[in-house]
Amino acid sequence: MEIIEGYHGTDYNNFQNIKNNNFVINYNRDQWLGKGVYFFIKDFNNPISDAENWAIAESWDNDNKIRKYDKYIVIKAEIIKEDENKILDLRNNDGLKIFNYYRGLFINSLKENKLLAKRESENIDEITDAVIFESMKEKLGIDIIINQTYIKFTTERVRNIKSLVPNTVIMSVSNIKIIKKESIIKIGDGFVPKKHSKI
Repeated sequence: MEIIEGYHGTDYNNFQNIKNNNFVINYNRDQWLGKGVYFFIKDFNNPISDAENWAIAESWDNDNKIRKYDKYIVIKAEIIKEDENKILDLRNNDGLKIFNYYRGLFINSLKENKLLAKRESENIDEITDAVIFESMKEKLGIDIIINQTYIKFTTERVRNIKSLVPNTVIMSVSNIKIIKKESIIKIGDGFVPKKHSKI
């Protein structure tokens, strides 16, 4: 049984509930890899630093111009790789070929009006990667999606730095059962720097 170590940055006050009850899946259509619990994993990046930087950046509510929390935590969890067929790894050519093939099928279905009714009923105004990932999970039984991506942490948000070159590796887990609850531990915590509170 192979294990993937994932690192998750969040509000410190969330830790006890996560430790006791495991993670909760949240979803919005803007998420990179669709619905799931998001982790940073080791590759060319430092996943612990990335989780910390994410927690700091996410502490700021830019809509209401307030800080949502003052203290953050980095959590480590082990994710079980039960079946390679349930993992879509977009860091390699095989994963990219699968995604692009399925995306082509999805687009062709839209052209044939087979999915237009579904699109309208769910109030989908655009077809994002997240929408396609959700369809793939439903049709192919995918539990884990891994991808290199570019994320705006605090500095990138403040300075509005845009890029198409990845700066981290993220993993979305849509099946809570493969996250080992007993493996959930605190790796580090800290207070959100005041100079980073406004984004």
